Amino acid sequence: MTIRLLAAALLALFAAPALAEPYVNFACADGSKISLIFEKSGTGLVMVGGGALRLDNRRPASGLWYASPAGELRAKGSTATFRMQGRAPTTCRKAL
Repeated sequence: MTIRLLAAALLALFAAPALAEPYVNFACADGSKISLIFEKSGTGLVMVGGGALRLDNRRPASGLWYASPAGELRAKGSTATFRMQGRAPTTCRKAL
């Protein structure tokens, strides 16, 4: 009995919740395609237009929210809004 409890406690301690996908792709209304890569540190790396933008994970009430002074990505369900410094905000949809 004690061994079972110890095994269960160790499993709970070391089993980290896994993301269903390590990244998600979006196709945006302005024609851009972006990828959000979920990093272990809690940041998100947005790949857009041949460049990369690292955004900090914010705590939304629901959905995803990554932001920094350089840009922001908010998503809920299959839709998202992407803002980047120097560009107009654009709406995006999750791409397969």
